[in-house]
Amino acid sequence: MMFGEDTTLEGMYQSPSGMSDATLDLITVTAPEGPLGIVLDNPLGTLPVIYAIRETSSLTGKVRVGDLLLLVDEVDCRGMSSHNVSQF
Repeated sequence: MMFGEDTTLEGMYQSPSGMSDATLDLITVTAPEGPLGIVLDNPLGTLPVIYAIRETSSLTGKVRVGDLLLLVDEVDCRGMSSHNVSQF
C-alpha cells in the first residue's frame, strides 16, 4: 500500500489572511460565565480557532469547529495563545 499527499483540503487550512477568495461572516455570541466546553488552538499564532466542541457545551449550535475567535469581552485575541484566551 502506498500513501501520498492529498491536497484536496489544503484550502481549509490557510490563515485568515490567505483566504482572499473566502467570505467570512462575523457573528456575536453571548456566552455564560464559567467553562464553555470548547477547545481552542492557535497553531499559526494569528487568530485562535475553535478546534473542538464538547457535546455538553453551552455554545453547541452557536459556534462551529473552525470558527475564528476575534474578541472576548472586547479584548482583541489576535496573536494570543489558546491558554491566554482561556484566562478570560
